[in-house]
Amino acid sequence: MTRKRLFFTTLFFTLYSLLLVTACNKKKGESLEISMSEFSELYKKNSAIQILDVRTPEEYNEGHVPNARLLTLNNLVDGSQSVPFDKNSEIYIICRSGNRSMTATKFLKQAGYEHVASVAGGTMGWISEGNPIQKEEQK
Repeated sequence: MTRKRLFFTTLFFTLYSLLLVTACNKKKGESLEISMSEFSELYKKNSAIQILDVRTPEEYNEGHVPNARLLTLNNLVDGSQSVPFDKNSEIYIICRSGNRSMTATKFLKQAGYEHVASVAGGTMGWISEGNPIQKEEQK
């Protein structure tokens, strides 16, 4: 075997081994995002799952996932309101399309919440799949 071939063979196996070790060490639940189909299935099995809606009050009042609790992204980040759920519980974070919920998810992960996930597609995805929404009465 030539030196060049030996070098590339060794490099290949080293990179492959690193990839394999990294994939095997990834903990279940480590993903920051859950697909809409996974979220819908979880909701159908248990509509009392803990859902945090990080949109504005106006957006929330127009329609939200039933039983979702409102905590705007701004209030979460500035600390003016606390998270209504325990740090050790599973929390699904939703917004309009998935951007603000991902920001909130990363923020909560850094704050020590272990089991949080952003719902991909957000409320728009929830509605587009024909799922029910709840509207708040205007006062």
